[in-house]
Order: sequence, then C-alpha cells, then structure tokens
Amino acid sequence: MKNREIVRGFWERFSRADYQGSRHLIKLNIRIVWPTSRERYDNTDEYFKVNEVFGDGWIFNIFSLEETT
Repeated sequence: MKNREIVRGFWERFSRADYQGSRHLIKLNIRIVWPTSRERYDNTDEYFKVNEVFGDGWIFNIFSLEETT
C-alpha cells in the first residue's frame, strides 16, 4: 500500500468513527500534538481513546496530500 493510500484510508476510517479499523495504519510509537488545543498524545492508545470518546460525528476532508521521503 502506498503512503497516499494509507493516509486516505486512515482518515476515511476516522470519518466513519472506525477507530479500531484504522489502528493498523498508524505506527505504535507515534507522538501526536494538536497545536490548537495543545493536547499531546505519546502513544496510539491515548490517541484512539480520546477520538473514541469525543470523535463521534467528526468528518475529515483531505484537500491536499504531499508525499515526502
């Protein structure tokens, strides 16, 4: 699977609130920072938990993807 497909698949699953179905598309040791709220998640369990609790009804639109090396 190419990087663009992974990113699109991840956010498509998030838009359906399929958080568990998207787990295989993200690294386990990821660090996530939401700059607007200054929230920080140091592992995937924390990140998925907050989305499962507060993410119902969220829709994500990808307007542009840029592939880097």
